[in-house]
Amino acid sequence: RTTADAFMFGPALLVAPLVSNATSRSVHLPPTPGAWRGFYDGQPYAAGDVTASPAIEEVALYARAGSLVLLGPDLQHADEKPADPLEVRVYDGADASFTLYEDDGVSAADATGGASSGSATIR
Repeated sequence: RTTADAFMFGPALLVAPLVSNATSRSVHLPPTPGAWRGFYDGQPYAAGDVTASPAIEEVALYARAGSLVLLGPDLQHADEKPADPLEVRVYDGADASFTLYEDDGVSAADATGGASSGSATIR
């Protein structure tokens, strides 16, 4: 089952915008290991239909259990300013892993080893 105006943003996030001045809406959360978590509060949600009533400044947003979401500052382009600090949000309920890859964002130095990476696994 799908909802016409809800969509996945990458493998981790389900976005369900409110339209037409609505203050709540029905959202279908598809089956996934470990269920879903509210993006803002981490509240668990089982797969199925839920009613979303986000705050006016938020969108109905759900994270798949076991997701690691990295958040950084707003940037218009890679060399505007450092992309720090990074916030790592961990949505528990399933195993997760990720690799963070960083380079200078403007040169081809990463092709010759001018980049760094780090990996993490959460169980």
